[in-house]
Amino acid sequence: MKSIVTLAITLTLGTSCSTVTELAPVITNQQLQCLNKPKEFVQQAITANKQTFVGQEQGVFLVKTTDGRLLGYLFEQGECSTVMTHIPANGLAQAEAFIAAEVKKNFGPMFRTSDNVSYKYYTAPIGQNADTYLVAQALN
Repeated sequence: MKSIVTLAITLTLGTSCSTVTELAPVITNQQLQCLNKPKEFVQQAITANKQTFVGQEQGVFLVKTTDGRLLGYLFEQGECSTVMTHIPANGLAQAEAFIAAEVKKNFGPMFRTSDNVSYKYYTAPIGQNADTYLVAQALN
């Protein structure tokens, strides 16, 4: 009986103490498809992927994905000019590794979507003293 109680306590404490693994920052295909698209197209993509609006910061619309990622969309003149993904604490090295891998896979720093939109990658905060984001910005 004592071993059953000990096992139950161990399982309970083990489950409550487990940590949630943060996802590595990436720019999703959905985000890349939204570059240079009208706001309505982006809103449809967000709805279709069951993402929820969580706020706005410095003009960037922030949504949360079903797997917990925080994505951002910046609109200029009614079109999505920039997309971003929140970089979790201590995740800057992962974001930079993502960019380096994409550059290597692409044989250079210039990228194009399937719709022929040129874009570049970088990391940056949205505003002063703000969290850092992995960014893909349209160049045309």
